[in-house]
Amino acid sequence: MSNLMNAIGTDLLLPGAENGTGSMSQTDEQPDRSVGHPHDSTVRPNSGQASQAAALCAEKGRSLASARAGGILPAVPIAACFALGILADRWTTLPAEFWIVASFVGWAAWVMVWRTGRLRPAAVLLCFSCLCLGAAQDHRTWFLVRRDDIALFASEQSSPAIIEAVVVSQPQVHTLRSDGRLREWPPPVRSICVVECQALRSGKDRRPVSGRARLQTFGRLSNLQMGDEIIIYGHFRRPRGPSNPGEFDFRRYLRRQRIHCLIWADSPEAVRSTGERQDRMLARLRSHAREVCQAGLRRYLSPRGLPVAKALLLGDRTGITEEVRKAFVESGTMHLLAISGLHVGILAMFLWSLARLLRLPPSGLAALVLAGVGVYAFVTDARPPVLRATILIAITVAVFPCYRRVLSANSLAVAALILLFRNPSDLFEPGAQLSFVAVIALLWSARRFRRRDQTGGPDLDWQWGGWLRQVLQPCLRWLRRGYAMSTAVWLFSAPLVAGYFNVVCPVGLIINVLLIPIVVLTLWFGFGLIASITALPSLAPVFGFGFDRLLGVLLDVVALASTWRLGHLYIPDIPVWWGLGFYVLLAGLVASGRSRQITWITTRGLAAWLVFGLWTGLQPSSPQSLRCTFLDVGHGCAVLVETPGGRTLLYDVGTLHNPHRATKLVEGALWSSGRSCVDLLILSHSDSDHYNGAPELFGDVPVGKLVLTRSFLQLDQEGVNDVCQAAASHGVRVELVWAGDRIRLDRNVVGTVLHPAPDFVGEHDNANSLVVLIEFAGRRILLCGDIDGNGLDALLRQPPRTIDVLMAPHHGSKRSNRPELAGWARPRLLVVSGDDRHTRKMLIDAYGPS
Repeated sequence: MSNLMNAIGTDLLLPGAENGTGSMSQTDEQPDRSVGHPHDSTVRPNSGQASQAAALCAEKGRSLASARAGGILPAVPIAACFALGILADRWTTLPAEFWIVASFVGWAAWVMVWRTGRLRPAAVLLCFSCLCLGAAQDHRTWFLVRRDDIALFASEQSSPAIIEAVVVSQPQVHTLRSDGRLREWPPPVRSICVVECQALRSGKDRRPVSGRARLQTFGRLSNLQMGDEIIIYGHFRRPRGPSNPGEFDFRRYLRRQRIHCLIWADSPEAVRSTGERQDRMLARLRSHAREVCQAGLRRYLSPRGLPVAKALLLGDRTGITEEVRKAFVESGTMHLLAISGLHVGILAMFLWSLARLLRLPPSGLAALVLAGVGVYAFVTDARPPVLRATILIAITVAVFPCYRRVLSANSLAVAALILLFRNPSDLFEPGAQLSFVAVIALLWSARRFRRRDQTGGPDLDWQWGGWLRQVLQPCLRWLRRGYAMSTAVWLFSAPLVAGYFNVVCPVGLIINVLLIPIVVLTLWFGFGLIASITALPSLAPVFGFGFDRLLGVLLDVVALASTWRLGHLYIPDIPVWWGLGFYVLLAGLVASGRSRQITWITTRGLAAWLVFGLWTGLQPSSPQSLRCTFLDVGHGCAVLVETPGGRTLLYDVGTLHNPHRATKLVEGALWSSGRSCVDLLILSHSDSDHYNGAPELFGDVPVGKLVLTRSFLQLDQEGVNDVCQAAASHGVRVELVWAGDRIRLDRNVVGTVLHPAPDFVGEHDNANSLVVLIEFAGRRILLCGDIDGNGLDALLRQPPRTIDVLMAPHHGSKRSNRPELAGWARPRLLVVSGDDRHTRKMLIDAYGPS
């Protein structure tokens, strides 16, 4: 079994032969039948045949050794050139016709040159044609759409429509914050699925269309299955790009999935099923299989373990709460919630063990593993990491009955080629990148251990013997190798994780290896539960009980690790140039092979590059002048002020929608500007759309001081109480202010509190809004919160001021934006924090067209 264990642990390193007719090397766990035994009745070859066989084995061994030493891995340069072609297409404006013609010319030239026996020029032409082929495939999938694509009939403004479509992905139900305290709207449950558009109807007109769209509605689309034909009564538009610095590019994310349109329906009743497509039977089979698995999980698992079980086994993370997701991120174990090569490998181990238990022959073992892994990839929608691992396992297991060796780097390149040809945008997907980088790290570290074993490297020095040595020595050797491989994976992937998710988790180095036995047992019980649900229902309670208990242990360990001090650290964005430099040096290290000189140069270069990156990252990032960013959070408020001295002020952090989104938008703006903390957080008043993102912000970003008014501290409101408890638990100082107080933000930046006065009593929360005037270099910015009523009257009784930038109070409402305020402030620029575009005309009437 050690062969497949190596294949799984280091992504498919099996002994055997790369070419030829399946001769075995000395490392194979097969009996040597060329040596006689008195009691062996096996028919043996004569001496001439034995010598020929030995010569053949020696020749194949030399070929394999030279392949490894000389780097004869034909799929590696082909895959690299295909990926370079994708990059070339994204970075240039060349048309698809150019890449197609160049690819055909390259192929034709390669055939002619190869037939003449000139291998080096032929190899160059082959690589060139693969590069052009990659560019052509990327251009076809990224830049081109059909002329009747539904996105061509949409704009970035929502328009009503009646759309005929076919469901192509199982509707997923998302639940927003189950506590309901800090979110006011929209409803807590929504359903999302992908549909293939068929027709666009307007009155009696019916226009055939094509293309994929993302359908969303509030409520549960529990009656829909993959392959259903539906009619949608709703609105559609194109996805919008990011409107804030550092914001996640949702439009690009959808485009990578070839989705160019969004459809909204107000309720599930606005989505009507009209039948099912007979040509979508495979999709319906996948949907039915997932439903059966989910029903079994719901029956045998507790509410705490059910969402994690669905994520571990089926890749469905819709039930994972933000608190659990964050615990996995901060403990460095987020990869467990995303189905990857680890899960597929553990499944292959499970099937291998089952086959050995049933004493299946090599062909039966290979068939069982291939069938099981293939079905699992089908049920889990064949995401890139799953498909990569499935291809590698298929290559390895398919040749296992022939006892042939698989060169893992070559197999990995083949998997990359298949993935990139299927969808070139996978080259830019974080999951696919992390998957391949982790496998490369495992292969590299396994090669080093194999070399150490061959050269007789140092081993553990034991001062005792007997049974204790027999027990502890394998365990400690496994721990040593496990931590070495885990460290390699962590080091190889840390820049990618930090670049995409702005977090570094040293605690993952400690617990990931220790969690391997727990994760293996957990998944084995989970796979056993899924299998027993359909085949042996009497065993399902046993597997369900064990699976649920192991999930509880896993969740407890993850929750504990996420709370360790210095176990994780949120950091600003990593410069792209630094990340590229790191991976160029890392590629040199991996490709150095046995060359000690290249290894010495690349290791020293990596160390110097890391020190240089830390030095530049620790330098304070400060704008040359005051920078004020009004973040687009929808109906809410978040204003980020960065001073020339490097200090940061945040005025409010909340939204009427999901508070998690407000927090992430603020963090993205901070990190994209090179900031890692908030020196001063001002919460204007106790409406939740102005503060509901604060509790999560305290946990992610260091906050120096929280500034409030006395009227904010209405502790009978649960949301306000949450803010105060979160501030206290994270050591944030709280300061109460009122009119006349001055807030020194920087040497040349001063904030003055204009409202409320110490003795002021507002008629409601909005009237108590904290109004701050920020002054720098003769310029003034006025932040008003939601001030209205008698609070606005009190503000207008103060001496008039000329304001350069005015944030329209109360999201631009008519009651708060009276002509008197326009005359009192005379703003040069008016900013509205809200998503109601119908207020524009009213504001122009109040403040004037300029």
